[in-house]
Amino acid sequence: MRCSLPLAAVFVLLGCERAPRDPASPATTTPATVDARVDPPTLPTALVAVPGDGPTERALRDAQASVRRNPGRPRPLLQLAQLYVRKARESSDPGFYAQADECVSEALRYAPDDLAALQVRGLVFMQDHRFADAKQLAERSLARAPQQPIFWGLLGDAEMEVGHYDAAERAYQRMIDLRPNLASYSRGAWMRWLLGDVDGALDLARRAIEAGSPRAPEELAWAIVQLGNLHLSRGDAREATTHFEAALRAFAAYPPALDGRGRAKLARGDARGAIEDLRAASEASTTTEHLAHLGDALDAAGSHDEARAVWARAERMGRRSDPRTLAALYADQARETEAAVTLARTEVTARPDDVYSLDVLAWALFRAGRLDEAAVTIDRARRLHTREARFSFHAGMIAAAQGHREAAVTLLREALTWNAHFDRRGVEEATATLARLGAAPR
Repeated sequence: MRCSLPLAAVFVLLGCERAPRDPASPATTTPATVDARVDPPTLPTALVAVPGDGPTERALRDAQASVRRNPGRPRPLLQLAQLYVRKARESSDPGFYAQADECVSEALRYAPDDLAALQVRGLVFMQDHRFADAKQLAERSLARAPQQPIFWGLLGDAEMEVGHYDAAERAYQRMIDLRPNLASYSRGAWMRWLLGDVDGALDLARRAIEAGSPRAPEELAWAIVQLGNLHLSRGDAREATTHFEAALRAFAAYPPALDGRGRAKLARGDARGAIEDLRAASEASTTTEHLAHLGDALDAAGSHDEARAVWARAERMGRRSDPRTLAALYADQARETEAAVTLARTEVTARPDDVYSLDVLAWALFRAGRLDEAAVTIDRARRLHTREARFSFHAGMIAAAQGHREAAVTLLREALTWNAHFDRRGVEEATATLARLGAAPR
């Protein structure tokens, strides 16, 4: 099943570090005195008690109490916002960004130019797919504080999501130059992968892990998962598994690591083991992608009725928040073809030059029989020479449907060579198409 680097995973690498105060901007400091008559903040959800007894949940409750005791003070609000960001990362539940934004909106009433508040506001913009707003915020912040790497990261993320890769690369390089750490190296790794530089991607992903710290276990686990995802995307499920397991040692029951290990098990033929991990991942973090992966594993194990039920849940989730993954699910299964095209176009409207969104649109157009538009779109998706087996598979199937036998054989073989386990259904379809064209898989 598909598994590109999730948007949320990209931008959370900004982390919760506090942006240092710009010495030229007194507005970034907490006011020395606050009018005692200031009303308590209006935070309809951010001050609701958070269940759980882990370190983050206890810290959240303490921060909520501090906000109540200190109305009108930005710093307690920002501490609470940053803890909600941490909770969103640890649970892989982006819903907690809404509470973070409540806190930031209140803090910005008292300190409109606070860099730490603007950092969290940028995360919320990215979560809401407000990429133009995130870019504008980053540029405005960098005009005041050009040496702040977190805002170069935000700028690169905003450019990356809409497919402006040259601009994203420049921003990420500036971030690495200013602060070579887990956040900047991880971004660089993804950039190298997109550009087809697999060795460079792996090298920077390893540097990101080396720059991490056990004192920030979720961030470290996230970086390890990304290295595992790179290995899985290049067809090395065994090596990928070692990294997913290392991530689980760094941060127990981490949903992205469970999802990764489940996908690796499925690639190695262990459908039952995959179900165990993928079920745990989807129970801890119910995302469209996790549910789609679980459905695939259940289907592979012969549990077809349960697979359909899980995919139905994925459909409901996708309609609310993830049109690209839902479009890919429909296209992979060759059903709801017009809905798949509509969903994919919605995503491309928000991310007009993003290669992953264009790939899904091309695949949906192919399933709908719109071959000419599919061919043009898949060429745009493959323009960076990204070594994604699914891109080559889709391009090969489109070429075969257009009667371009030689190109189809080359592309389908390329997909199977790059990653012989890129997708169970896709591998079967590629192999059958090659046989129909009178060609061996490799």
